[in-house]
Amino acid sequence: MNLKLLSPLIVFLVLLMFSCDSSSDPEVEPDMQTYDDEVVNVDESNPIINVEGLGDVLESKSTITVSLQDESSVLTKIEVNGEEIFESSQKNFEFVLNPYSIPVGDGTVRVLAEDEFGNTAELSFAIEIKHFLMNFNLSVEEFSNFEFIWVFFNDLEGNLLSTKKLEQGSNMIYTDEVFAGETLYYTVSKYQLLGGGQTKNVRTTTYNITPAQTRYELTNFPSFSLDNYVQINVNRIVDDNGFSIFSASGSGYDTFTFGGGSFLTIVGVSFDNPKNIFLRTDVIGGTPALYDGKKEGYVYKKIEPSLSTPTLEIDEVDLIPAQENVRLDIPEHMPGSFVFTRVGFENQESMLANINHEIMEVQEPNDQYRDYIDLPILQELDLYNNTINYFINGKSFFAFLYGNDLDVEMPEWETSYRIENGQILVTASADADYHVARLYKDDFSDINNQRSFIWDYRTFGGTAEEQVALILEFPEEVKESFGDAFFTNTQDLDLTAVSSLDFAQFNTYEDTIRWLAVLEDTNLTIDQRSYRSVGFLPPTQTGKGGSNTKIETKKIRQ
Repeated sequence: MNLKLLSPLIVFLVLLMFSCDSSSDPEVEPDMQTYDDEVVNVDESNPIINVEGLGDVLESKSTITVSLQDESSVLTKIEVNGEEIFESSQKNFEFVLNPYSIPVGDGTVRVLAEDEFGNTAELSFAIEIKHFLMNFNLSVEEFSNFEFIWVFFNDLEGNLLSTKKLEQGSNMIYTDEVFAGETLYYTVSKYQLLGGGQTKNVRTTTYNITPAQTRYELTNFPSFSLDNYVQINVNRIVDDNGFSIFSASGSGYDTFTFGGGSFLTIVGVSFDNPKNIFLRTDVIGGTPALYDGKKEGYVYKKIEPSLSTPTLEIDEVDLIPAQENVRLDIPEHMPGSFVFTRVGFENQESMLANINHEIMEVQEPNDQYRDYIDLPILQELDLYNNTINYFINGKSFFAFLYGNDLDVEMPEWETSYRIENGQILVTASADADYHVARLYKDDFSDINNQRSFIWDYRTFGGTAEEQVALILEFPEEVKESFGDAFFTNTQDLDLTAVSSLDFAQFNTYEDTIRWLAVLEDTNLTIDQRSYRSVGFLPPTQTGKGGSNTKIETKKIRQ
């Protein structure tokens, strides 16, 4: 059989016939549609949700991380107890879950995601809502220094959130109340008895802080019994009829008695068990005038006390001048207002433990103006802390300065303040780290019942804008524990001053307050603790600001 090739025409017709057969149309992929030759993806899969950072208990603000997997865009919503609190169109995001705006108890957190094609996914979490305020750690040393210590918390509207009388150790503090705002008022009040109960002091301080803090132990409360005694007899060169110009004081020792006679000065020192005692020129050592702070009038002697030697005999010539001196020029000030003290530390370790030796004290009678003093540097002491105080033009200057190169000039800060509608309003210099308003009263009319009451408001940051602090009242539990109307009545407190403070170590209110309120476990080194403070008298005395500094507390929910 002869085979012939098909002509091109026949081939074309055969192909055309098959192409017209509908049963041979190419199959369209199920997830594809064609519109004018355009291919569009159709996503029929649900988003995949992943949540991290959410535990079974939510008691403080927590950062929650959410990530989603999906081929298309996704909108995610967060609900707590059926109420939407957050939404995002990002596939990876974080949000802060705040329990303080949610009632305490059992709750449900739902994460709902929906992509652009309507596919949805959901995760649900059962959680317990609590409102943690603070873990207050009270050391044995601090606990033993006071009859009792209370802490209480208020929201910025003044509503009482929690009150607790502290015990030694860890004190976990919560509230059942719901409150708004990023910060709250935290107040600590300490009640102290001295002199067998003849003197009663209440020191109260209020801070503006964020919740969920740890208050660390205060351990720099060295306690000394001073049960031992040594009598130091100084044989004098000049007969001053027993007038004492020497004294000794420091950590673990203090001058207990003065005395003497012809060519003899007696200094009685009570001590615990210090390694060294520094006998030095006393504040009244410039007899008949006070010691003027000049190097020509300063001498000292290091003594090692011993229980086996209750009496020591030394000659006046055994007391020697300081090996070095640094001149400190004193700024212009009101006569009689200058006071200076200087303590020394043997090393950094003793400084951190607050084991010090008082080596200089200078005061200024009205008729003895101090224009400069000489700072003694002793070979036995490596580090020094100085305090200086003076007054001029309605301002008081106070500085707590370490070292020997001291800046004691009055800063050019201005502050005005007033009390209005149960609030303290402060406008102050932004150059300072923070400002504190002091409310105060005392009653020393009865020698057997002397009382003083301080309430400091450390709530004002370093800003030039006007700031407001609500004047609080004691909770009823605290009032009952005092048992004395003098302390429970805050209506007669006076706003005695507002002080602006600047620390060498800190630059913000938050950092300063965290250290002052012991909300961080940090021992600052010697060059970090320095600060300067300017105190401003009430507006009625300086002529600035308003005229009211009497307290009118708002009635608030307790």
